Formats: sequence, C-alpha cells, structure tokens
Amino acid sequence: MGYEVDFLPVGSGESSGDAIAFRYGNLFGPRSEQRVGVIDGGTLESGQALVDHILGFYRTNVLDHAFLSHPDLDHASGLRIVLEKLDVQQLVMHLPWAHSNAIGGLWKDGRFIQTKLDKRLRETLECAHELESFATGRIRIHEPFAGTTNGDQSILVLGPTQAYYEDLLPHFLDTPPPDLGKLLSTLYPPPPPPPPRSYGLLDMIASGALRVPLQLVDEDRAHELLDDTGITSARNNSSMILLLTVDGHKLLFTGDAGIQALTLAADFALSIGVRLDDLEFLDVPHHGSRRNLGPSVLARVKARTAFISAAGKTDTKHPSKRVVNALLRRGTTVYATQGNKVYYYLNAPRRPGWVYPPPSLTWSNRVET
Repeated sequence: MGYEVDFLPVGSGESSGDAIAFRYGNLFGPRSEQRVGVIDGGTLESGQALVDHILGFYRTNVLDHAFLSHPDLDHASGLRIVLEKLDVQQLVMHLPWAHSNAIGGLWKDGRFIQTKLDKRLRETLECAHELESFATGRIRIHEPFAGTTNGDQSILVLGPTQAYYEDLLPHFLDTPPPDLGKLLSTLYPPPPPPPPRSYGLLDMIASGALRVPLQLVDEDRAHELLDDTGITSARNNSSMILLLTVDGHKLLFTGDAGIQALTLAADFALSIGVRLDDLEFLDVPHHGSRRNLGPSVLARVKARTAFISAAGKTDTKHPSKRVVNALLRRGTTVYATQGNKVYYYLNAPRRPGWVYPPPSLTWSNRVET
C-alpha cells in the first residue's frame, strides 16, 4: 500500500487557496486497487490544473471522492471544473441551507434572492449551492460529520460534529438578527456623513491605499511567541477535518479550521481511541495563519511532516513565521507551495522531472508582531 498527496499552487499576492489531490492503495497496480480523491478545488484555474494532474499523473478520469472542506471561494470554485470534467463518484460537502432556515431562505425556486448580504459571502454560498445543484441527479452527495467513514474505513471525518456545525451556522451571515438590527437602527440612527477632507498619511495606511512594511520582532527557540488567542470565523471553523490512514500512516487534512474546531476534533479522536500526536503528515490550516493554530493544539496534534498551501513569496502573511517556527520547534519538517507544486508519497512510482523533497522552510529569528 502507498499514497501520493499533491498540493497545487493557488492564488497570487496575498490571496491563497487550497487544491489538493491524493490517491492511495497499490499505486503500481491497476486502477481498481487504488482510491483517488481531491480536497477542495481552489480557483477555476487550479480546478483545471487538478483535472490535468489527475489525468496525467494518476492516469484516470474516475474520481472516487471530491471533498469540499467548507464553502469559501478559494476552496470551492475549482471543484465545479472537477465535477464537470471527471467522472466523480461522490461529492462530500456540507449543505448549510439544509440546516439553517436563515441560509435556506436565501434561495427561491433554486435561485439566490437579492438581499443586502455581503458580496463575498453571497458569492461563496452561491458557488457551494451550484456545486450541489450540479451534482444532484448525477453524483452521490454526502455530508461529512464527525464519525463518517468510507467503505474501507481508511478515511475518517474527525470534525465538525453535526451539533457543532449547526451551532456555527447562525454566525455564517455575520449580521445581527433582523429584529435587533431594526431596533438598533431606530434607537441609534446613523450619523450624517462627515464633510469631505484631504487624506493624510494615517488615513492612507488605514484604508490600505499605502502598505506598511511588515513589523517584526525577535523570537528564539526558548521563548515561543505563538499563542492561543487566534480567532477564526464560523465558516472557517466549519471546515471538514479529515484523517486518511494508509498502512498505519496517518495524514490529517484541516481546511481552514481554527483552534476551537481543531480542539473539538482532537477531543472526538480521543473519545474513539485515535491518537493525533503521531501523524505522518499534517495539512496546516488556513495557509499557515497564526489565527488557526496555537500551543494547545500543537500539544495534541503532532506530525513528522507538514504542508502549507500559501501563495507566492510576495505573500507576507502566509505562512506565518510564528506558525512555521512553532512546527519546527516540535520537530516537524515544513514545506509550502508558494507558487509551486509540492507532493508527498510512500511506495509510489517516481515522477520524471519532479524533485522530492522540495526545499523545506527554515527557522526565522524575526517573526511578525
């Protein structure tokens, strides 16, 4: 038994995404002795790259599983290309509109109704809803809650539980309840707009019109600066957390899950007797953001190797130097896409022209404030 895990580059500048392909089984044998899947599709461009990769390197047009970790555009958009161009057997995704009247009420006759919803959130929900609509009648759809496994039990969902997921849903829309919002607008009407004025240096910095160089502070190996104060959005915390086990090797995929979601997933794993401190491979959440990991999680989730899906080296936020240092401090070897394809394998055919392992990330004496 062997496996291959491929992280394709997604995004540019400070805009990252996730597009992951994997296969496992007897990789020197026939397709019938293998399982092939993708986790997220990134952008439309990376979705096509996933299709080309699976056709070219995995030599199949049949995909056993297409997983959507959570409904964000940088994870969902490319999956539509995957569903259209490959023979997908199962789409695994959450259906927020099936668990929330507020979100379900955003559609009428299958079409999104016009609301004052934030533009990016509307596009995100529309994209995920289109995936379900496209798959209905063509592809089996399954929701991944904690405890879900596939036929041979090599894939296990550790989070979220359905109860936790439904607790998160009211916060997806990030708006106050309608009645409260109406009351507040009545009691506290918005002030009149300020008179026009010229913009000074501080205003330009606050508006983003002028970039401020990243501020750095010293960090040594004896004093860790990463902490547990990171806060993650409800949509990110709703990410599917997936454990793949092949011949005793454990590979954990986390989407954009935050500290709370990862802690609950570790609790669930403990409750069913699954250790997460002996992982072979960790997909670092949310492009290596320091808001998603902290010492409390890293005390329970430990891996020999970690991959980070992050945009090119012009992205000064991802991966966080604090996160990379924290992983290195715990003996993990860390790699990042940063505009390149990176892959991890065991008992798999060699690929001409591919370099493995790629250059790993190194310790930073100065990290972001």
